[in-house]
Amino acid sequence: MDKAKLLKIIEKAAKDKATKLDLSEKDIRELPPEIVQLTGLTSLDLGYNQLTSLPPEIGQLTGLTSLDLGGNQLTSLPPEIGQLTGLTELYLGGNQLKSLPPEIGQLTSLTSLDLGFNKLTSLPPEIGQLTGLTSLYLRSNQLTSLSPEIVQLTGLTSLDLGSNQLTSLPPEIGQLTGLTSFYIGDNPKLKQPPPEIVDKGTKAVLKYLRELNVGREKQYRAKLIFVGEGAVGKTCTKCSLQGEVFNENQETTHGIDIKVDDLEIDHPTEKNVNMILNTWDFGGQRLYRATQQLFFTRRSLYVVCWNARKDPVQCELDFWLKTIKSLAPDSPVILLATHIDERAPDINYHKFQKKYPQLIANCAVSNKKGTGIEELLEVIQKAAAGLPQMGEAWPTSWLKAKEEIGKLEGHHIKRQDYIKICEDSKVDEDSIWTLASWLHDLGNILFYYDSSGLEDMVILEPEWITKAISKVLEDKFTRDKKQGILENNRLPAIWKGYDRNLYPAFLRLMEKFDLSYRIHGKDSSVVAELLPFEPPKFKWHKISELPKSESQLTMNFELNFVPAGVMTWFIVRTHRFTQNRHWRDGVYLEYDGHRAKAELDAERRVFTLEVQGIMPHYFFSILKDSVDVILNRFSGLQIERNMPCICLENNKPAGRCEHNFEYTNLVDFVEKNIDQAQCTKSGNFIHVNKLLYGIHPYTDNAVIEAIKQLEGKIDRRHEQMADLIIRNFLRIHNHAFAKLEADCPSLLTISPRSKGPFKEKRLFTEVYNVQLWCQMPGCSHPIVDGDYELKQPKDWLIKAKPWLSALLESLKYVELAAAVTGGFITQTVKEAVKDKIKVMEKVVGLIPDSKKEISERDFSDDYLKAAKVSGADLRAVSSLLHSLDESHHWGGLEKTISPEGDILWLCPKHYKVFDPGLPVL
Repeated sequence: MDKAKLLKIIEKAAKDKATKLDLSEKDIRELPPEIVQLTGLTSLDLGYNQLTSLPPEIGQLTGLTSLDLGGNQLTSLPPEIGQLTGLTELYLGGNQLKSLPPEIGQLTSLTSLDLGFNKLTSLPPEIGQLTGLTSLYLRSNQLTSLSPEIVQLTGLTSLDLGSNQLTSLPPEIGQLTGLTSFYIGDNPKLKQPPPEIVDKGTKAVLKYLRELNVGREKQYRAKLIFVGEGAVGKTCTKCSLQGEVFNENQETTHGIDIKVDDLEIDHPTEKNVNMILNTWDFGGQRLYRATQQLFFTRRSLYVVCWNARKDPVQCELDFWLKTIKSLAPDSPVILLATHIDERAPDINYHKFQKKYPQLIANCAVSNKKGTGIEELLEVIQKAAAGLPQMGEAWPTSWLKAKEEIGKLEGHHIKRQDYIKICEDSKVDEDSIWTLASWLHDLGNILFYYDSSGLEDMVILEPEWITKAISKVLEDKFTRDKKQGILENNRLPAIWKGYDRNLYPAFLRLMEKFDLSYRIHGKDSSVVAELLPFEPPKFKWHKISELPKSESQLTMNFELNFVPAGVMTWFIVRTHRFTQNRHWRDGVYLEYDGHRAKAELDAERRVFTLEVQGIMPHYFFSILKDSVDVILNRFSGLQIERNMPCICLENNKPAGRCEHNFEYTNLVDFVEKNIDQAQCTKSGNFIHVNKLLYGIHPYTDNAVIEAIKQLEGKIDRRHEQMADLIIRNFLRIHNHAFAKLEADCPSLLTISPRSKGPFKEKRLFTEVYNVQLWCQMPGCSHPIVDGDYELKQPKDWLIKAKPWLSALLESLKYVELAAAVTGGFITQTVKEAVKDKIKVMEKVVGLIPDSKKEISERDFSDDYLKAAKVSGADLRAVSSLLHSLDESHHWGGLEKTISPEGDILWLCPKHYKVFDPGLPVL
């Protein structure tokens, strides 16, 4: 917009005595001094222009309460900005600001300040004067530390510090007791709080910081993990470091050998400081690998051992180094050759180091003669001192509880014993489970306190349970005679010496580790690691053989490395679809008339997923998400997801096109509104939505349109489409609630309590009934006990309308799916729900739209963008539900994470599908 046109707009606004002026997205490059004429303005929007500076006259608009300068090119703010003392909202996100003027502290009326996506490296001390702030957004800057004065902002309820360069947070932040939303993710250099606490969310971080305020003590502890093939000398090296005499007949390690407080060494730079290393010795046999990977942790020091009598290929150095790279990509690794008294190590270390940048040293020892042990110890000493957790502050109470637990004898204690130790150690009541999770993550204990059947057992020695599991994996009878079927009557022979009362818990733990699943109706389990390599016989149609009504979806997951356990975990996690046709590297599954085949080609490093049927998209999306959940365990793994071109799908005798489209590119095309992608083989253009149809939320609208075209023709295809829409709705909203840390269900209906036809004039005076629903896929239904009374609903209805509209759309498909699946318990209940949905549709249609526009800054992540709602909408819903049910009983609904990574709130009956509790032996 040229200056003349802008001046006319300003002149007209001044003449009209405008109180609001929207000049956003006008390509304004300079704000003229004449802006000073608009002294009556209360709201000025200059967002998304090309402003590089502001005139001093901006300070004379003292009537402003809202000023939006987001999405410009501002590099600094004039001191006069401090004159706008009436401002309550100031948006400066998406600029080039490197610093803030001290005058910012004069804006004491501010309640919301957005400084995200700038280049700020620090905040001025004056920030502490903004004591009225409730929301402070600092995401995506270059902050390395926080001004101590930030703790003066005691009114803050929302603080976003994500995507900066922070190394630590002042414990005093724990004093901000009003914080309900606090994000510090994506700070790669953050050491305090530790990542294990950060991963647990706002409440855990704040509890940790508050406990630090009470008392803290530095700790110098870490894990030293020895890995490598069997019989390469890992255990002997560990013993040599302790000064023990070499044992020629050292017993082979079964599973994992763990020694707490095993190795004590001096800190190389800090005087009178000892570092304590807990040593983990991993057995090298292949059958242990799937279990061992559960204990590969970040912030540990790894020693990869190989036998110099053999070459690096024989010792599978690449496998071990790739495993560490994929699971703990930032952890330092020492390469260690053993048996050098028999042969000098022959290895191209520089080649390995170039391939694996984590390598920090190349060492060699002879445990028999003691050669190289001192040198290895020095390398370990220096590397351990550099670990981020060395010198990490622990709350004094937490440390005392950990030490008391470490003194206990025996392998496990009861839940109540753990709680009492925490109480005696003065651990805050709200921190007890945060500490339990942290100790679990660090490997000090194993505690599944939210898992049915295991919630009363705290395992003090993880080694104890891994050895019990290793006995199953070593059972040749189960592997050779029973083809991987573990019969319960075999357990006394396998677990001889263990208390029989522990057998159910051991089996349940194997299920938690994704190693086995129980066979329905039988006293036995499938142990996936012991399945035969030979595939069973079953009919799988080629594409050219499929009936005309059916189609096939395929995705190839191409990996740079195949981690151990991938197929094992997939077989176990998808067992509810089993047809008992599985082998070591593959499985055949069925769901509602649809067939699936998943197979791992380890040599080609490709995991292939194929689904066939009349509407394969729903089943495919479930299985694809299971694969993604498994592969996402390996943060350093490189994955390329390819989908075969469908240009020949209408010419079945011709088979499949040889061209593949990369899935991430297709998603990128959709986001950029690119409609078509070209096949490099045929030259044909394929609609991107058709390739992604039904397997990505962006295609939901296309699925809905297809359902509408089938109106009145309810069949299995109809049902599958409806299930797909429901699942995507629940996935987006449940994850969005979780992201906002608003832990509550997201499927409900609202209806008037009064009987008779609903009247428009009662919209805001009516008392409403809020009823929660079980979210079981394909079988959603209302919960009798999840029934609440909502009074004085006006403000809430207006705030929540965008979310209610999306919810209502989904409920229509819940009803549709139920018509086929029989998800509702009785016909009477089904009709009642149908009526509720109709009434809810009328209510939502009458709610006036909020005057507040949803802008990009309302979205905290892609989930909310896909949902087309804002964080404020979801917080309104969450706030209401929490006020209606202060006990958080939610009508008996229990939260679970499905094997596909979906968050679901389920009734007790359906919860057991995902968490069946202890087996009955």
